Amino acid sequence: MTLHTPSVRHPAILMVTLLALGLILGACGGSIETDLTLYTGDRFEATSRITTPVEDLMLVGGVEAIESQFRILEQQAVSEGVRFSWRKERSQNANEVVYRITIGGTGYENLADSYGINVQKTRYQGQDALSISANPNYDLSGMQNTVRLHVGKILQTDNPRSGNNTIVWTGTERLQAIVTPASSTNWPRILLLLVLALAAVAVGALIVWRRRPAGRVAAVVTATPAATGGFCPACGQPTQPGAGFCMHCGQALPSRGG
Repeated sequence: MTLHTPSVRHPAILMVTLLALGLILGACGGSIETDLTLYTGDRFEATSRITTPVEDLMLVGGVEAIESQFRILEQQAVSEGVRFSWRKERSQNANEVVYRITIGGTGYENLADSYGINVQKTRYQGQDALSISANPNYDLSGMQNTVRLHVGKILQTDNPRSGNNTIVWTGTERLQAIVTPASSTNWPRILLLLVLALAAVAVGALIVWRRRPAGRVAAVVTATPAATGGFCPACGQPTQPGAGFCMHCGQALPSRGG
């Protein structure tokens, strides 16, 4: 089988091409695991992990042919303004090849052409929500295919869940759910920046705190006479223990004997 990558003129076409390539790899006897996140503002991001046997990969030209297609798609994605990246991952099984493909864009309608998932905006119990639906994908029968759909909150669904914001769809059953999209704010990055800022403030405060006690101690040591000495009543300078005269002004010192 010879692979051919068409010229990409629209993000949806790029996604369909990527999915088709993924299905070819999966049809070689492997599996596809996809994490699809729906964000506010019609934004989405999908990361697919494709595992396929090395020997079956030869049916589509081998590793070099597949990776050549990835590089072509990567160049086309850049020219079309689509976020796309791929990398080959290490597999615990020497007889398998694992690829990770990530693509992101805007427009929920693109998901219908690429993943068969329809997303419509709706209202649910007085709040803005998304209605998600997909029919069983019988083209994927015989191979392992899993889509983990990440959202802000699951409001209603009969499909298997993983926590409060992830729906697990294997493509062999109907997908039906009402959800809210995930926040497009990058909270992990914001929290990291806040932690770094607080750490910088703490370090600065520690440096100031260490410097202040040192200055105070030096001042006290300078102003304090020897353990049994005193101060000259005339000039106020510290005097030596047992001295009869001030070493600074020559004033006779009173006896400190007791």
